[in-house]
Amino acid sequence: MRRKTSGFTIIEVLLFLAVSAALIMGIMLNASKSVDQQRYEDSVQNFSEFLRTIYSEVSNPRGKDSGTGGGRSNYAMYGKLVTFGEAAENNPENRVFVYDVVGETNEENEQGTTIELLKLLNADVIERKNDTTKIIAKSSDYIVNWDAKIENPDRSKYVGAILIVRSPVSGTIFTYSLNGSTVEVQKAIANGSTGVLKPKLDSFGTNSVSFCVAAEGISVYNGKRYNIRIANTSHDSSGVEIVSLDAEDNQCK
Repeated sequence: MRRKTSGFTIIEVLLFLAVSAALIMGIMLNASKSVDQQRYEDSVQNFSEFLRTIYSEVSNPRGKDSGTGGGRSNYAMYGKLVTFGEAAENNPENRVFVYDVVGETNEENEQGTTIELLKLLNADVIERKNDTTKIIAKSSDYIVNWDAKIENPDRSKYVGAILIVRSPVSGTIFTYSLNGSTVEVQKAIANGSTGVLKPKLDSFGTNSVSFCVAAEGISVYNGKRYNIRIANTSHDSSGVEIVSLDAEDNQCK
């Protein structure tokens, strides 16, 4: 009598390997997608915290001489200028610049809107002392995490500026925005120019600001983007809001 042999046929082995490979690929793809989503979420959260931190710094200024090079008690730090899309050398698209806004003190208690007072007090981010020594207010920069991009709702590059400043009279914080163009501070510094902010102060408005945060080179959430919004009535960090992906008022879908 012939003995029955046990084992797997070549076809069964190949089927097993094919199913195993498909399962492994599925697990790897899901893991990669999860990592991409987490990185994108981190970039959104980090950018919103960056904006909130600016409000905190304006609320708690380091002192009247801040950003002036020291020793000028007749000058005060009134807030921050945040620029997007500056034409700077070796400037990544997602780099954001932050500058102290410095001006004369309001010793005569002048009245007017915050913008009017900033103009009157010669507030700017670059100034000149005795027509010879250039003083550049303290600046810093920020790059959005994981190569995320700041865009407009139509997916074009966001170019603009935000002015977060304290009233020289009441100390209340106000938020102003400039959309479609920015304040080219880096170019002004390179050219030796001064008075770069003051000429543009009248161009700033009080509209809400909407940033669309896009994940660079990867597709997450079926192409939907988070909308980070700063309310036009914002007086502190609570005015910075992350709009839900599926919210009706999300302008970045």
